[in-house]
Amino acid sequence: MRPLPGGPHAFSPGSAQPAHRADRPPVPEASAPVPDELHGTATWFGAGESADAGLAYPAVDPEGDAGGCPETVGGCTPLPYVSLGSELTVRNDCTRRVATFAVTECGCVAARYCDRCVICGPSPRGRLVELAPVGFVGLGGDLEAGCFNATVRHASAPVRGAAAPGVEG
Repeated sequence: MRPLPGGPHAFSPGSAQPAHRADRPPVPEASAPVPDELHGTATWFGAGESADAGLAYPAVDPEGDAGGCPETVGGCTPLPYVSLGSELTVRNDCTRRVATFAVTECGCVAARYCDRCVICGPSPRGRLVELAPVGFVGLGGDLEAGCFNATVRHASAPVRGAAAPGVEG
């Protein structure tokens, strides 16, 4: 290997990479408690019929008429099951902007990644939600960066440390 002109060069990855294959994420213990406030990463998606509003969530209840996420593998963080149409409050921990979004899709792809977002310091491992571009940008996210550190709660519970007034989704 020849040295590069001008000496060594170092490049920072877009996100910290997990130590597992994407098709084999670590699964939390079945008895792991689900916290009231979830901390991890928010990303964005731009396909599907709900690309204008809402979010994709990796733990849509697979039972009954809840909307289902039957093909989802367990993620690296325990998530509470919700139904399609449930509302989740998302806070961008970098900008402190907050908005409430309806769950419009199953985010089964997000459950496969236990990476971190390193935009304003490393987030805990795990993708919590995938937002439509308008919601992602409304919370102060940069589409080119692709992620931000996030706190997620069920909409009936307030998110601590939120800037007021929040962005409405």
